[in-house]
Amino acid sequence: MDVPRILILLLGVFLLAYGLAAYRYFYHILGATTGLVIGIALRKTMLKLPGLSENPGVASFLIFLLFILLGMFIATRFRRLLAFLAGLGTGAILYRGIASLWTGSELTVQVFPSESLGLMELLAGMVTGVFFLLFEGVFALILTSAVGAALCAHALGGRWTFPVCLALGLVAQPLISRRIVPETGPGSGKTRGKTTIIVAVLMVLLPTQVSLAAWEISRVNKSSARVIFDGGKRHGVRAGEEYAVVNGRDDLLAVITVSEVYTDEAYSEALPAEEVERIRTGDRVLTLEDYEYSRLRSSPSVDGHLDFLSRYPESRYRPEIEETVDRIRYGKALSRDTVTAYREFRRQYPGSRHAADALAREEELSFQRAAEEGTEEGYSKFLRDYPGTERLSGMMEVRLFLRTRSEDRVYAYQEFLAKYPRSGLADQCLERIREFERWAHELEFGQKRIEAIRFFGRYGDPTAVPQLVGKLADPELGPEARKAILAIGEPAVKLLMEVLISPLQSVDLKDRAASILGELGEVYAVPALRTYVRENATEAGRAALDALEEKHN
Repeated sequence: MDVPRILILLLGVFLLAYGLAAYRYFYHILGATTGLVIGIALRKTMLKLPGLSENPGVASFLIFLLFILLGMFIATRFRRLLAFLAGLGTGAILYRGIASLWTGSELTVQVFPSESLGLMELLAGMVTGVFFLLFEGVFALILTSAVGAALCAHALGGRWTFPVCLALGLVAQPLISRRIVPETGPGSGKTRGKTTIIVAVLMVLLPTQVSLAAWEISRVNKSSARVIFDGGKRHGVRAGEEYAVVNGRDDLLAVITVSEVYTDEAYSEALPAEEVERIRTGDRVLTLEDYEYSRLRSSPSVDGHLDFLSRYPESRYRPEIEETVDRIRYGKALSRDTVTAYREFRRQYPGSRHAADALAREEELSFQRAAEEGTEEGYSKFLRDYPGTERLSGMMEVRLFLRTRSEDRVYAYQEFLAKYPRSGLADQCLERIREFERWAHELEFGQKRIEAIRFFGRYGDPTAVPQLVGKLADPELGPEARKAILAIGEPAVKLLMEVLISPLQSVDLKDRAASILGELGEVYAVPALRTYVRENATEAGRAALDALEEKHN
């Protein structure tokens, strides 16, 4: 049996039959309910005011009564605004129902969420709201019938359920309303309205007060040292069980044992005389389980939580406590943050909800350790320990990375990333590439150009040679650029030779490149220098060629 669906259906049928009767008191009930909710929210704060804390029971009743009456007053005062909003909702419901019927789809409550209202729904709702103000009686009938039909359609399903139920409601409600509300003499309507207001207040207020009284001390009989309650077994207090008495600050005042299901004549067992004075009217009564759990929530002790479960094995708090214990245990592994700590946690608590997090962190730390070692053996051990890892594809990737790192050139890192873009080693490659690019940008546009040139000289990557060559003619940067190219050494020779044969470079720049080639002394640069001297016959080119030939003769 689907109880929620049956309840929805019964509510829908009630609105289809007695919606107009219920609507007459809609604004009063709406205001009373809203006021009650506000009163409950502000009750504890208001009870702290001087003069109210001494009589919390009576004060609570008056607080609720005040807010309920205020809510009813405001709701009736702004009745027309609420009527417009009711019409707005009615129009949206009707538009959605007609649109659903037109498209042939099944109508459910999910058709009506306000978050998805479009312009057409709002327009239809506004038009209906204005008509609602002008003809409230007619549209009250439409509103209650539409809501009742929507609930029935949700409970029963079907394409035609909504229109059929809507039609039934529009026909049945006026007939039933005339029979259950007979005409009486002048003034009877006002009398009936006031009586209804009083009944509504009592219906909303009294159940709330009874439920509050069940868990608060009514008064203390100091002469017999007994605590008197306004409640019994039907409110959850059972004979023979222990209960905690706490004040507004949740301080434990006493632990009492109920001797029987009691009335004012059958009290709980006597309290120690020294504790009676601490108990006041309005102090709360909790089961020991509830009280101990409230204290346990701030405790970081696993043993305390497990001891609670041993004393209350059927506790309704078991899921929360088990989750807390699991979190505390994992927190200890987090505080140590070592491979051993996470591995031990997974071994001891394989069913933990944090087992996957522990494995992920353990793998991350193991990978960091292998990266710090930077050896093939270290990475090989990591792959054996975590065969399903997504950080490395295998030893081929590892060996290529180790070669790339030993070469330590930007182009090598770029080639590695092109082949293994999702590698766990990508960060190390990107770090080196970004460092190179940062200094390259600094050399062209920054303030630390000398420092950038010196970095390239120390780094020794020939990728920087074109930029360095471009700075040879600069009076300020040229000497440092020459030193950096000489520090790069033999890998720079090929690029310098390309400068000599390029028709786009100036003779002055070619002379500087030739001078560096002569100083580097690589024999395979001789043909390029001879060609350059033959075509330009510069003094710097001849000197560089002579120095190179003399070195290799």
